[in-house]
Amino acid sequence: MAPHLPVALALVLVALTPVVNAQHVLVVGDSMAEFEGCSDGTTYGSNAIQLCCSGATVTQAAIAGATAAQYAAGSCPMDPSCSGSSISTCSFPDAFALSSGYTVVWFSIGGNDVLDDPGCDKTASEVQTAIAAALTALRTAATSAGYSTIPVVMTGYAQVRGAYSECTRPDQTNDQLNAGIQAACEADSYCTFAGPTACDSTSALGGSPSSWAPSTYHADEIHLNQAGYRAWFGRSAVQTALGCTGTSSCTITPPATASACSTSSTASPTAATTANSGNKLNGISMAVIIMTVVAHLLI
Repeated sequence: MAPHLPVALALVLVALTPVVNAQHVLVVGDSMAEFEGCSDGTTYGSNAIQLCCSGATVTQAAIAGATAAQYAAGSCPMDPSCSGSSISTCSFPDAFALSSGYTVVWFSIGGNDVLDDPGCDKTASEVQTAIAAALTALRTAATSAGYSTIPVVMTGYAQVRGAYSECTRPDQTNDQLNAGIQAACEADSYCTFAGPTACDSTSALGGSPSSWAPSTYHADEIHLNQAGYRAWFGRSAVQTALGCTGTSSCTITPPATASACSTSSTASPTAATTANSGNKLNGISMAVIIMTVVAHLLI
C-alpha cells in the first residue's frame, strides 16, 4: 500500500481542485449591447456582465445603431461609440476573430429595426424574419470560427420610458419588437430567449405592454443606466441562459408589472444550460474519484 500512497494522495488533491465554470461571453448587436461595456459613471453598463456573471470574461464587439439587416449583410457604416471594442463593422466573422474560447454569445438586435422604422409599423413577423437572417449569418460565422454549436442568448428589451421617434404606444415594444425577437430566437435550435417571454422582458424593469417604464433604470428614453443593466443581468432567466454560476450581486425585486406575465416558454434548453449541467456532473464525478481513491488507501 505504501508505494502507492503518494500517487493516491495526488489524485485526491486533483479531485479536490474546484471546477471553474469560466464563461466567455461574446457581445454583439446594437447600443443595448455596446453600452453594457461603457464605463461612463452611472450612465451606462460599466461592464455589467462581468460584475453580474461572476468569473465571466467578456469580449465587446457591439456597435450602437446597428440593425438586424446590417448584421445579416455583414457590414454597417458605424464605429463603436464608447465600449472600447476594436470591431469596425457589424461583422460576425470579425467579432469571433477578436478573441478565443467563447462559451456563449449575447446578441441584442432588433430595437433599431423597429424604433427607427418610418411609421413604426414593422410587424412582429417582419422583425422575426430580419432577426432570423441575422441568426443564420451568426451561425455561419460561428461554424467557420470553430464554434458550430455555441449557444446564443437574446433578451429583447425593457419597456422604454416614453414615446420615441414615431413609436408612440407602449404596446409596440412588446407586440412588435419583443414578440418578433422571441419568435426568431425560439425558432433557432441554438438560441435561448431569456425573457423568458416577450412580456417578461418588456415588464422586467417597470412598465408593461400597456404602460411606459419609470425613469429608475433608464439613462434616457430608451437606453438603460448602470442600475438598469445590473438589474437586467441579475434576472434569473438571463443568469441561467448565460451559464452564470454562484449568487449574483445584481438582483432586484421584480416590479409589480412583471407578475402579470406568463413565465412559460417554448424555448428548448441550449448548450449554455447543458454546459452548466455538465459542470454539476463534473462535481459528482470528482466526488466519485475521491471515494474511489480513499477506498484504495484503505485496502
